[in-house]
Amino acid sequence: RGPISSQQLKLLAAKGKLKRSDFVRVAERSNWIPAERVSGLFEPRSVSSQPQSDTSPSSKGDPDIENRASLWLQMAVRIVQWIFIHLARRPKATLAVACLLAVVSLFWFSITGSVDPKLAQIGQPSSVDLSQLDVHSDVSQLQSELKGIVDQNNSFQAKERARDREALEQQARNVARREKEENEHRERVIKADAELSEVTRKAEADLKEFREKEKQLAKAKAEKEERQAKILADKLYGGISFDPAKFVFLSKSLRDAGATVEIIGKDHQMVRGYFESRDWPNLGCPSGQKQVPFEWTFENVLTGFHRLHSWKLHLLVRTSEKYNEN
Repeated sequence: RGPISSQQLKLLAAKGKLKRSDFVRVAERSNWIPAERVSGLFEPRSVSSQPQSDTSPSSKGDPDIENRASLWLQMAVRIVQWIFIHLARRPKATLAVACLLAVVSLFWFSITGSVDPKLAQIGQPSSVDLSQLDVHSDVSQLQSELKGIVDQNNSFQAKERARDREALEQQARNVARREKEENEHRERVIKADAELSEVTRKAEADLKEFREKEKQLAKAKAEKEERQAKILADKLYGGISFDPAKFVFLSKSLRDAGATVEIIGKDHQMVRGYFESRDWPNLGCPSGQKQVPFEWTFENVLTGFHRLHSWKLHLLVRTSEKYNEN
């Protein structure tokens, strides 16, 4: 694998390590030539075997064929390199272009028929022993270039995989961040709902307590007004002897002014029970009637009651706004 002298080439040819179909390159030249064209390297073939070794007469000793073969070989290497580079990026398009180039090459070879049979044997393990060959050859150069292409492709794929892995990791981080934000937002909403429920509950409790206090105040106010009215009535009419005529006149005047007159006192329950159970017929009321309309029985009730009993009564006067104004 490197420059060697002519003596070393002869020694390789004598040992059988260098075959006629192998290619060698002279240091001063850049083209590869068949090993059998090196003078003094192999013994000349017999006349009977010469037609079998050269299947194409035009290829023997023709430098144009050698240049064309070298050109085709270099172009094939570039095509293979291009295929390996673009296969990972656009596999379908790359395979389509490779198939098209293969068809065009086969069509060209079939038309021209100028392919050197020695060139066709390159890369075939049955014709060349690559592990034992120790000279410059197109096969070793192709292997080196192909190895570089494969390494380049592997490096590119590794970069692509690293880029994809980084993209997936970034996507996973984004998903985790969104989930964290959603969880925090959900917790804030739950906390806000709980605080709102607590505020609502306290407001309802305060409103209920306020209404209860309002009812109690209204009840206390009504009781206070009633007590004040009773105290006022007791001061005005307490201890006065009952006079039916004056009472009837007073009751009419109060009713005309919009007031309500009631009988109160320590004997109020006895008076009420007495009227309801026994004495309505004696007072001129319909028989069997337990409650007498106020409008037409008030004076009769008081007059009859005074006639039957001599108790002292008190009047509770509940005045209206009209009466208060007067």
